[in-house]
Amino acid sequence: MECNEGKLLSCHYYPECPEPDLAIGITKHTDNSFLTIVAQDQTGGLQVLHKNQFWVDVEHIPGALVVNIGDFLQLVSNDKFKSNVHRVLPSHKPRVSAAFFFGGRLAPLATARLYGPIKELTSEKKSSQVQRSSTG
Repeated sequence: MECNEGKLLSCHYYPECPEPDLAIGITKHTDNSFLTIVAQDQTGGLQVLHKNQFWVDVEHIPGALVVNIGDFLQLVSNDKFKSNVHRVLPSHKPRVSAAFFFGGRLAPLATARLYGPIKELTSEKKSSQVQRSSTG
């Protein structure tokens, strides 16, 4: 599936926010990647949605990485693994993070590849497919 062919490193600097209660931050979303590996600093701010009901802080553990399941892994696993909904809250302190996204091979739309669940994980009752391209 070439899940390691499309790699993207994204480094983020979130400046201090004088009034974080009035700011939005990075709104809730999922990543369209296979996996996302995140290194975050001690400031925190990353949260995951638990059981679609409440937000849980992702605690900073020195030397640890956060691994998020993305939409692409959810697709190929036929929903065995769910893409996690997460967000970043604004803070009085500046924050730094680096996210490494593993995705499928990025290609022009004309040569896009059709992806779907791994055959062993499908039945006639439950199957889906999606086309991946350089636009996401």
